[in-house]
Amino acid sequence: MKTIPIILLVLLLINQADAQNITFASRATLQVYLQKTDGQQVILTSNDMTNLYDQLHMTGELDLRTLMTDDVEIQAVVDSLSATVINWSSDIPEGQFVFQNTLNYTFTSEVLLNVGEHQSRFIMNFDISNRKNDDVNTFAVTCSGTLSLSGDLGVVGSTRLDDRVSFQFFQTIQTRNY
Repeated sequence: MKTIPIILLVLLLINQADAQNITFASRATLQVYLQKTDGQQVILTSNDMTNLYDQLHMTGELDLRTLMTDDVEIQAVVDSLSATVINWSSDIPEGQFVFQNTLNYTFTSEVLLNVGEHQSRFIMNFDISNRKNDDVNTFAVTCSGTLSLSGDLGVVGSTRLDDRVSFQFFQTIQTRNY
C-alpha cells in the first residue's frame, strides 16, 4: 500500500524534471521624459525596445531611431545622435522574480549601459506584478530610472536640454512549462 504513493511521487518528479521552461518577452514600451532649459517638458516614446531575460540576467537594446516625439527640435537632436543603438545589461538579484501571485514587488538593480564607445552604470528601479496559474507565469514589469545626457549617454554639445532625463518602460513576460 505504501509503495503506490511513493511510485506516484517518483513519476511526478520525473515528469517535472522533463518539463521545459519557455520565456516569452513582449517588446517594451519606453517613455523618456526631458525638460528643455526654458522649462518645457517633452516626452519621447518607443514601442520597439527589446529586453531579454536569461534566468536572472537581463539584456536590452534600443534603436534610437524608434524614439518619436511631436517636438521637432528634440526629434532633430535624436536624429543627429552619432550612436544609433543603446545596449544594457543587468543581473537581477536572486529571489527578485518571484513565482507566486505578487502585486507591485519593488527592488533595484545596477545596469551597465553602452552607447557607442561610451559606457556607464546606473541604478534601475523595478516594479513587478505576477499572476501565476497552473502552467503560466505572467509578469508585468515596469522599470524606471534617471540618466545624465552627458555622463551616462555621452551627449556632448549644446542641446538646450536639462542634463537629467527620466525614463520608464513597461513590458509583459510569460514563462510557461511544457
